[in-house]
Amino acid sequence: MVGQPDPFEGMGATLLAWTDRHAATIVAVRKMTGGRWFLIVREDKAIVISGSAHNGSAEYRYEANPRGTEHSFRGDADGTWHEVAFNPETNRWKKTGGYGLRIGERAEYRDPSF
Repeated sequence: MVGQPDPFEGMGATLLAWTDRHAATIVAVRKMTGGRWFLIVREDKAIVISGSAHNGSAEYRYEANPRGTEHSFRGDADGTWHEVAFNPETNRWKKTGGYGLRIGERAEYRDPSF
């Protein structure tokens, strides 16, 4: 995808939720026909090691979470990732309007203004 590394299993990722961010790990990768990517990412445990999550000063360390929530994403040719869900009635994947995704790094941030 444009300007991004090719994803691989075990690569860090960040789920983008409005102003919050959640650390995750890519757990499955499939290259689809037409060169598009399909990923499954699993939320990690983000453990505060200094500062506070309540005022935005937290620094985190990350651990794999085998029981973390999994999210499916499809990459578009323009470099954007869209969360998708499978529709068994149409036998197709559809965009959900859920999280955005950044691959290649883990980040956690909870906006203290909410």
